[in-house]
Amino acid sequence: MKVLLISGGYINTKWAVSFLKLNNYDKIIAVDGGLSAANLLGIHPDIVVGDLDTVSEDVISSYENNNAGQVIRLNPVKDDTDTQYAMMYAINMGAKEIHIIGGTGNRFDHMLANVYLLKLAYEKGVRAYLFDEMNKIYIISGHTKLKKDKIYNKYISFIQLEGPALNVTLEGFKYQVSNFDFDTSKQYRLAVSNEYEGEEASVTIGKGMLVAIEVCEK
Repeated sequence: MKVLLISGGYINTKWAVSFLKLNNYDKIIAVDGGLSAANLLGIHPDIVVGDLDTVSEDVISSYENNNAGQVIRLNPVKDDTDTQYAMMYAINMGAKEIHIIGGTGNRFDHMLANVYLLKLAYEKGVRAYLFDEMNKIYIISGHTKLKKDKIYNKYISFIQLEGPALNVTLEGFKYQVSNFDFDTSKQYRLAVSNEYEGEEASVTIGKGMLVAIEVCEK
């Protein structure tokens, strides 16, 4: 099952329309203010989740009156963010791939928390991605093959997330390493703004994980 989460961060509407034309989803979950974004995009979510403090009651009432979807109202005093609750809900529904839009934007605290949600999904065997008009963000470990014609654009970065990523080998990139340790207790060399040398490349991580960020040029 492939699920879309529309979170409450900034969404470039023009980009989102193009992005959604390229993807089909089995379920769509609007997260709090993401319901307003869904309305602008002409999307009718299957489920709305959140404490609903960033979406007007008029929008909520319109959704409830015109859709057969479910509204899950959360207590605003809680340990999980609305997006975390929505992700776990999607995983418990049987999602195998989750796309999040509106998960970046102006609130860096929420954006960083959402990057860690990618790790939560990864640990449960679910592929999860954060998308916006500039970035595609996801977790990699083990051996990963990448194709130039499948990425967002020119640049791809690899950054340590939690704990060291050891014995990392980057092949097929402009900047390559062999058995390199991404370990911020030793150094702060990060693989930012790498580029493909050919049509294919690979990342091998002996132990740990990295955040991969595919970045579009403006």
